[in-house]
Amino acid sequence: MNQSIFVEKGSFLARLVQANEPYLVKEPGLLFYAAAEAVALVGSLESLHHVCHITLRKSDGRIFVQAPYLPRSEAVAGVLKWTQPKSGSVTLAFEPGSARTTSRRIKLDHPPDGRAHLSGSGVQTEFWTESFVLDGPGGHVFELLVVGVPDHRAVKPDAILKRRRVHLPFFFAAGMPEAVSLFGDWVLKDRLRSGIVGELAGPRGTMRDSAGNTFPCFYLGQPAESPLQKHVLRITAGPALKPAGDALHGIVLRGGWSPMGSAKPGEEKKCLAFMSPLADFAALTKRLGTMHYDPAVDA
Repeated sequence: MNQSIFVEKGSFLARLVQANEPYLVKEPGLLFYAAAEAVALVGSLESLHHVCHITLRKSDGRIFVQAPYLPRSEAVAGVLKWTQPKSGSVTLAFEPGSARTTSRRIKLDHPPDGRAHLSGSGVQTEFWTESFVLDGPGGHVFELLVVGVPDHRAVKPDAILKRRRVHLPFFFAAGMPEAVSLFGDWVLKDRLRSGIVGELAGPRGTMRDSAGNTFPCFYLGQPAESPLQKHVLRITAGPALKPAGDALHGIVLRGGWSPMGSAKPGEEKKCLAFMSPLADFAALTKRLGTMHYDPAVDA
């Protein structure tokens, strides 16, 4: 597929930018998109794919995150627990009693009071964590690891863009990485303004990691009707390390972490997690149980 299909005048990307314009908001020192829905797209110069859907609810500002674009939906969802080490990394695994399987589409729900949970149609909401409140200093809302981006629903160059949502494209000009991570951080607008170089920041910017690498990001604000207007959701994407072996080829969505600055060595920590698809769905359902109201759907 030629690069021009996506980026030349009148192309999909040009139409996307035009479709996003009604949602562009300018405040002192800051540009951002304000919409109730957003879709993150990841691609190279040859293809583009849907990977993440984000909803900002107008009535209370709660944030929903899901990744519903794989052809298969078998998954395991639950709470991951670990003890905070003094240094180094930890290995996380789902354990009986802390996770269930499902073949339904699951979403991460982060409400204003910070009591994050996993929910979905036809499933029992039984996994919760105490995370940060949305009217406070902010925090890390989600991390989505995508292994095998081309497996996700492809964008057709002549696709009709849905109304009432913004589309956030992340292109990797050097070619599609084996794995990509998307991060969503809830950031105070004043904090962004304080770090501005130039007159305006957004709606597309860059993030710099501790090694000096830069990654593209977008700023997504709440719709005008929402009571939460002091923050934006900063969505960043970059190449990620593919997990060893072939154990994972799909997605891992995590969220519901403890508030920033609360991690102390020896302290038990936890977060919500969702992994899909599963090769051993039947065996894991037998071991962990199902989230469904009607277990017969897994028979």
